[in-house]
This record gives sequence, C-alpha cells and structure tokens, in this order.
Amino acid sequence: MSDLLLIISSLRTEYRQFLHALKVVQDISAKGGKILYSSDVLWYKEIINGGPIPVRGFRKGKSRPTLLRRIKADIAQTVWKLLYNKKIERLLRFRRDGDITEIYGAVTPLMKLYIRNSQSLFNFTDDNDWSGDKSTRDLPQDLLMKIGDVSKNIANDLTSIAREHEIMLSACHGDYLKDLTENMLINAAQIMYSVKDKLKKKGKIKLITSSFVSIFARALCVAIRRQGGYIITFDHGNDIGIYDSPGMAFLEFAVSDEFVVYNQKSAGLFERIKNTHHNIRNNKTIITPLNSNRLYTIWEKSSKKLLPEKVRKIMIIGYPHNQSRQYGASASFSIIQLDFELKIIDILKKSGYEILYKAHPDRLKEVRGIFDDNASVIKGYFGACMDMADAFLFGSIRTTAFPIALCTNKPVIGFIMENERFKSFPEALESLKKRCNMIKAKFDEHNRIVFNERELLDTLAQKPAQPNTEFIEKYIFPEK
Repeated sequence: MSDLLLIISSLRTEYRQFLHALKVVQDISAKGGKILYSSDVLWYKEIINGGPIPVRGFRKGKSRPTLLRRIKADIAQTVWKLLYNKKIERLLRFRRDGDITEIYGAVTPLMKLYIRNSQSLFNFTDDNDWSGDKSTRDLPQDLLMKIGDVSKNIANDLTSIAREHEIMLSACHGDYLKDLTENMLINAAQIMYSVKDKLKKKGKIKLITSSFVSIFARALCVAIRRQGGYIITFDHGNDIGIYDSPGMAFLEFAVSDEFVVYNQKSAGLFERIKNTHHNIRNNKTIITPLNSNRLYTIWEKSSKKLLPEKVRKIMIIGYPHNQSRQYGASASFSIIQLDFELKIIDILKKSGYEILYKAHPDRLKEVRGIFDDNASVIKGYFGACMDMADAFLFGSIRTTAFPIALCTNKPVIGFIMENERFKSFPEALESLKKRCNMIKAKFDEHNRIVFNERELLDTLAQKPAQPNTEFIEKYIFPEK
C-alpha cells in the first residue's frame, strides 16, 4: 500500500484544488454573491449545483495504440536508437557485458549530454513497452479492501482538516474525496501489476527518465526499484535548486538512485534540499553534477552580440495558464497571474514600450485572443525567439526559460513575492540579484499583485550593459 500512496502522492494537489473551490463558493455565497462559470470549469459547477460529484479523469497509462500509431512509434524509437547509439565502443561493450540502459519519456537537453558521455547502449521505450492490458486486470480482494479502508480514512481526515479552516463538507463532498482516492489507488495498482508482469522477463533494469508527471511514470520507477533496478532522474525544466522545495522528497528523492544536475554548485543546493526534508523512503539519492556546457554555449554566442542603446522591445514570458493552482510558490494561480500580466502590459504600453508576449507553448489555447490587442503574441519555444527582444520580464521565474534568459547578455527582470511559501537559499538569491533585477511584489487587500511601478520603469530606462556573470558561472556553467 505504501508504494501505491507514493505513486499517487500528487493527488494532494487535487485535494487542495477541491477544498479551495469549496471555500470560495461558501465565502461568496455567505456574502450574497453569485458565481458565474463556463461549462469547462473544474469543481465549481458540481459544487454549486449540489448532488453527487463525479470523479474526473486523470493522466493514466496510455491506452493501447492502433497498429498505425504503434508502427510510427517503433520507427521513431529505431531512429533515436541509431542516432544515440552510433559510438562503436557502445556496441562492443554491449557485446561484452550486455550493458544497456532503458530510456523512458522525453529526452531533455541534460539527458542528451548524459547519453553522449555514457558508454552504455540505450533503448528508447514508451508506456506500451512496459505494460500489458491493465484495464481488465482483477486485483486481489484483500488489496481492494485495503484500498477502500485507506480511501475512507483519508476522506475523513480531510473533512476534519477542512473543518478546522471553516470549510464545511457535505456527505457528497466526503464521498467525492473517498471515490477520488479509491479510483486513483486502483488505477495505480493496476499499472503496478501490469508493469511487474513485464519486468519478470527483463531482470534488473537501469532506467533514465525526466518524467514524473504521470502516475504511470512513478509506478514504473517504483516497480523497477522493487526488483533491484537502478533509476537515474534528471533536473527538469532547467531547475538550479534556488528554492528549498520539500516536494522533491515525494518525487525525485523518493524514487531515484541518482539525480543529475548542471554543475557542482547547483548539486550543493539540491543536497541541502535533500538533507532538509525527510525522505519518505529514507532513500540515499546520489546527486551527480554533469558539468553541462549547454547554457554556456548560449552565453558564448550572446555575449558577443551588440546591445541596443536603450530598451524598446520587452518580452514578457507568459505564465502556463490553466485551472490548476500550484502549491509550490505564492501567486501561482492563472487568474492572479493573468491579472498581473495585463497590468504590466498596460503600464509598459503607456510608457511607450513595444510588448512581445511569449505565450507558453503548451497553453496557446488558454491565452487565445486575450493579449492580441495589447501585445504581439509570440509562439514556439523561448530559445527560438529570444533575439526578438531587448529585455526579458518574468512574472514568475520558475520556468524553463528563465535560466536561458540569464545566459544572454540582455537585461532580465523578475518578481519575487513577499512571504514566499518556499524560501530561496539566501546566498543563491543574492548572487542572482547581481544578474537579474528582482522587484518585490505582494498581495493587496483584493488578492491582486502590486509592486513599485516606478522601480520597474526606472530599471527599464537604464542603458543596457554587459551583465554580471557571477550567478551563471557559479550555478549553471561547467566547472573550470
């Protein structure tokens, strides 16, 4: 059961979303207000209408593909194998030792460097390489009973916690939390059993992955380690370790034997995170610095480019807008960030700046039509369009694009919220401030983000100059 609870640990985010929505509905209703909602909105429609709340779908293992899709996937995997296994010494080592490493999920830039440096032979896989048909599997009756009991206990505990915060749950609300938990645990168990069947034929596995988003990915890692395998995970999204993030104890540090990061100083920050927060598995994860030069090459090219006499075009790096409230940082909620972005655009346009809004590549549908009248909306990936702007502005610095921007020679502006939930490491933040103008922000009485607008305009009015490189040399560039 502990394995299953670890696999569905991200469910705690769903609990928060639901209880927050319930609190909003109850508070607004108590003041005589009326809530308007669209047909696509999550949680609110069911809460407002009352009655049983259906358990919505979650990311699960992918369904069995059609023959055509399977053929296309096989071709793609073959191409990847040829591209990454072209070193003759890998083939010779495989013939001698049978050394092969499995890859699951997208290959990130850091993974590419690891693969290039390794002498192992690599095999590219997807969900269907690791599982059978889990949908028809009958789970043991005693496991189903345990799942039912655990789900009921969790729902009861959540009801008590909610009551302490003046959130009143009806019987329907309690049933929803119980059914949600039970549904997720059963799904995790079916995946685990299916993966274990496949692993019986494979023996001990060495797996590298950067994916922890899905239940399937977490189940795969847990099952491989249970069979004596070895899991190597990678810093995802250009994370450097600035923030003391306890969530890593439930993900990377709970299921990884080895966690790979950019350089030695960055590894030191992750070591502090690992040592500060109790690992629920008492896992002794090794944090490995790879000394990647990927972002250094961006700096080498950018530092030679001429800077403009003044900032005219500002690129705002858009928030990944969706309905989910992220718990890891203050103000990490789409509506709050949308209001914040529109406010910044209005301030900058009135001051005569040309605005480029860099939409998140996975959230183009969500922002369609919102910014078109006030900014030039830029699609695609940040690295392909960063030469278009004179300066970069980040409403949230917790994004893949932020370290890339730091490795250009252009001005970078970020915002840091007052009373941030998870604090940054002081020495890392002070070093970052030498490269990036960090403007303090806070919530007003209406829960909107406010900041010193004059400070923002004065910062942008400064003549661009070659930036301080202390932070990127310490935490991003390879060791000299």
